[in-house]
Amino acid sequence: MSLHADVAVPARDRKRLERLCRYVARPPISIERLEALPDGRVAYRLKTRWRDGTTHVLMERHELLERLAPLIPPPRAHQVRYHGLLAPCASGRDRVVPRPVVCSEAGVTEPAASGGGRPGLLEEANRRDCSNEPAPSSAESLQRSVDGES
Repeated sequence: MSLHADVAVPARDRKRLERLCRYVARPPISIERLEALPDGRVAYRLKTRWRDGTTHVLMERHELLERLAPLIPPPRAHQVRYHGLLAPCASGRDRVVPRPVVCSEAGVTEPAASGGGRPGLLEEANRRDCSNEPAPSSAESLQRSVDGES
């Protein structure tokens, strides 16, 4: 399944939330289009006719299981895979993903392990973790980024 990262549903929009949940939880095949034939085979009705005129795919029961088995993820496998800048081996990942921070007695933050790379974009947030100053609201940080302030 692939879901675009820009999908957002407002908290009170229950109809759209239900539609998104139905989309995410949908089965790999439609049971309504699957039919058991008298000779023991199964027929799967295609949603749209193929160019050569095919409307059904006929197969033995074990063939159907062979086609469905690869869709089941292995146990304890990660279901979320990161691509692009968030991928584990991405070259610019250390500038975007914050490193764990260790707070000292004086309230100064230090990266737990130095990656040797350039300073990350989230360094200010890491410094603020140990200070007593409140974090700016998301509206304030958005306004600052629009104004070009850091």
